[in-house]
Amino acid sequence: MRSRADGKDLKVHVTDGRRVTEYRYNILGREKLATPLGDIQTLHVKKVQDPDDKRGFDVWLAVDQHYLPVRIRATEKDGTAFDSLVDSIDSAAKP
Repeated sequence: MRSRADGKDLKVHVTDGRRVTEYRYNILGREKLATPLGDIQTLHVKKVQDPDDKRGFDVWLAVDQHYLPVRIRATEKDGTAFDSLVDSIDSAAKP
């Protein structure tokens, strides 16, 4: 991800395996997120939706865990939604 100079907007290129699409995100700020691992300091980022875009996406990135996503909330164009919350982090190197 690359931040603009004002630190409030991001432009991210994402691939789904078939094409690469540029998305715009707003940085909503830091939030303390309650998880099964305890409270985690996060950076909340939300996709900017155009008026005809029904796909929503929010992600909370763990500030002290290399900005790993610890919560993801997404809504598909048909209204199907999911909300995923971290329950473990294993950063040990594996052989």
